[in-house]
Amino acid sequence: MAQLLTKELLLDRARSVELNINYDAKVKPIVNEVQQYDVKMQLGEAFYNLLIDYLDAKEGGGTANEHLDLLMDGGAYTCDNNKYRFDGLYTAVAYYTYARMIKSQAGNLGVTGLRTPNDQYNSMADLKDRQTAYTDVKSMADSYMADCLSYLKRKKSETGFVGCDTKKRRTNIIVVKS
Repeated sequence: MAQLLTKELLLDRARSVELNINYDAKVKPIVNEVQQYDVKMQLGEAFYNLLIDYLDAKEGGGTANEHLDLLMDGGAYTCDNNKYRFDGLYTAVAYYTYARMIKSQAGNLGVTGLRTPNDQYNSMADLKDRQTAYTDVKSMADSYMADCLSYLKRKKSETGFVGCDTKKRRTNIIVVKS
């Protein structure tokens, strides 16, 4: 199955992440969570599967779809004589991943970005700083994803996007007193 994020894209598109972070051990499981719980829930099951199939076929030498490539990479497009720009789904996934890395402590959040624990320039951020950073990065990811969804809604016929009624899951805690 195609991954929506590679180490190179994470380093290129997200905020400061150390080059030596163990991508396979620490980041790849987080990318899988992001794909399942952040991206798939907003794109809808049908379009998400269409997009993954397209990326798999493209890796295998399949034909390119310029509209889906624009969705992934971002760029400029016109709709109803208006010009729009957005950063693409790769950037949204990179920011969602970075936010979850902060939350799950996949590295230490320092003043220079996310670093590995044995770094000499590293000092552990306290819980308040970590929560503030997570909230900030998550809101940026939501903004990038909203731009992607706007593109898909404007270009429904070209991308094959089918709107979805799926809402993000929320956890409700019920306390029963006896």
